[in-house]
Amino acid sequence: MGLKHESIIENSNAKKIFPDVKVTEFEEAVRLSIEEIKKNQVISRWCDSSKSQVCDVPFVPEVSKAIYVDRYFTKIDEDKAYNIFQVCKSAGGENGWFALNFLWGIRGLIDKLVGGYGLNRGRRKGDLRIGDSIDFWKVIDIVENKRLLLEAQMRLPGKAWLEFSILDDDFTITAYFYPKGLAGRIYWYLMLPFHKIIFKLMQKDIIRQANELS
Repeated sequence: MGLKHESIIENSNAKKIFPDVKVTEFEEAVRLSIEEIKKNQVISRWCDSSKSQVCDVPFVPEVSKAIYVDRYFTKIDEDKAYNIFQVCKSAGGENGWFALNFLWGIRGLIDKLVGGYGLNRGRRKGDLRIGDSIDFWKVIDIVENKRLLLEAQMRLPGKAWLEFSILDDDFTITAYFYPKGLAGRIYWYLMLPFHKIIFKLMQKDIIRQANELS
């Protein structure tokens, strides 16, 4: 059966040829698949053989074309880079976003009201992979212990990305934005004061959590 139209005429040939095979009904198969995802039992995906270069997420050259870039640096001990990156990868879902989570909740509610995902998607358990959804973000690129790039999937007047990066003793959080029309430019400047508060607090809490992992 197709999703909309009947595409295969059901017959009993398969049952005759494979009498010992137990057929799982569609609804039950979907339910079992969802349960396996919740239990983190899905160990591979169709695109794993591509070295994580696909998974319905193409290369994103648009980031380099972003008109607006807002970047926040903080110095770290280089031997803490691994722990800091592990904490960055734990973002979202039940773990929240490190600082002022009530503001993230409000942003998620606004997104939901205008037809977006909001924060309902959460995140899967376990380590992140390219293509994973985290609340209203999608993982676009991961370079272990160096870079985590997320693309916004919230309703916005433009395209946005959030990057966590580590280079030597610099830990950086960067917001990129490609505005759509005047509304996009107004949106960016309205968000700048919140960036300065939120991202600095995020860095502080990420470093605190990383120190607790030592």
